[in-house]
Amino acid sequence: MWHGRRTLAVLSLVGILCLLGGFVALHRRQFGRIDERSRDLIKLGMALSEVEAIIGVPPGDYSSATLAPWIRHAVLGFPIPHGQPTWIGRHYSITVRLNEDGTVRETNFCILGEPGESVVEELRRWRQ
Repeated sequence: MWHGRRTLAVLSLVGILCLLGGFVALHRRQFGRIDERSRDLIKLGMALSEVEAIIGVPPGDYSSATLAPWIRHAVLGFPIPHGQPTWIGRHYSITVRLNEDGTVRETNFCILGEPGESVVEELRRWRQ
């Protein structure tokens, strides 16, 4: 009887550790290439599909949910642009404005945080 309980406890502990490892890996995973390199590759006149191919993901918030959008708006002082393809990463955001024919007319690159900064450091820097 004791052997069965011990096995169950060990298996439960292993399961919990696997779940924690999965959450940490998912949190640290970088979605797409929302960075300066991608910004430099985006050219005026490109189709949206070409921009998506450069960044590697469709427009969206890939910031690892560090800050909810309404908090980001309150802290950064700007809303997430509606109707404009925008990619938001942990450290940078890229927004493109399109011509009527769907090609890139303008790009906007914003630095949201420095690589290696903790969430606490980001909030301290944004408050200043």
